[in-house]
Amino acid sequence: MASDLFHAARKAHEMNDAIDIMRSMGMTPMVGEGVVARMQYIADLDCGAKLKGIRPQSLREICAAWEDCGAI
Repeated sequence: MASDLFHAARKAHEMNDAIDIMRSMGMTPMVGEGVVARMQYIADLDCGAKLKGIRPQSLREICAAWEDCGAI
């Protein structure tokens, strides 16, 4: 759960690659498009910088970080 705060941009890029593959196979990547939108939204919040690279450890810290960054 905490990794999205730091790696959302990379995950969005990777999902875009997966979407390209799905489309080349004739599939409609409905869920994938939603994942890209969410990951890009989180990346734009720049949560990793706001957290100064310090990864939250407990579930309570993770939830607080999500809230503090405006991701929820």
